[in-house]
Amino acid sequence: MRFLSVAVIIVSVFIVGCAGNVECNFVTTNFNLIRVEPTDAKAITLRCSECYWWVDDDGRLNIAGAGVSKSLVNSMLDKEFYISFVLDRPSKGVGKNYRLTSQSVRGLIKTGGAVYRFRSTYGILGSENRKNDIIKAAYRVNIRMYVAKLLGGWSRAVPFIIYGTLEAIPDKEGKGEEIREKTEQEGYSRHLLPLISSGSKSSSK
Repeated sequence: MRFLSVAVIIVSVFIVGCAGNVECNFVTTNFNLIRVEPTDAKAITLRCSECYWWVDDDGRLNIAGAGVSKSLVNSMLDKEFYISFVLDRPSKGVGKNYRLTSQSVRGLIKTGGAVYRFRSTYGILGSENRKNDIIKAAYRVNIRMYVAKLLGGWSRAVPFIIYGTLEAIPDKEGKGEEIREKTEQEGYSRHLLPLISSGSKSSSK
């Protein structure tokens, strides 16, 4: 029992359901400065253990994921990660490629008392439809990362590349829409142009 108690204290508890997943790797693209020790010449990986997809009223495929971990040792070790994708028309075929723009990706990270937000500049996401209405995807995106200042406002943009994979389930309870809303708060809303319809909404999947 004592061993189990110690294990619970050491390991962070993930307060999310097993409903899809996202793996997201962050790599800086700063070619003016590099740290040696501790080095920043590596990828930082964040994960979501829930991920949902749905088609909005404009016919766009939406994907959103969330991962929250709570430490029983120190609240400063708590981590929250949210990411959302809003996609325009894909290429045709079983495997679809989506061109990502400045409106496509939004993200929110909370860790160590700091708050970070990011938005995409350009990139690509490829998706495949699987059984049980599951969508599997891989992506590679250039982003701009911002850190919240203590006195309000945001830092200057820091460029990163993010890449990874995801598996999304249908958003039957509106959880994905709630995640998307989190990523668009505090001045990070999207400005989407009307999507020209090329068929029914289901064709976006």
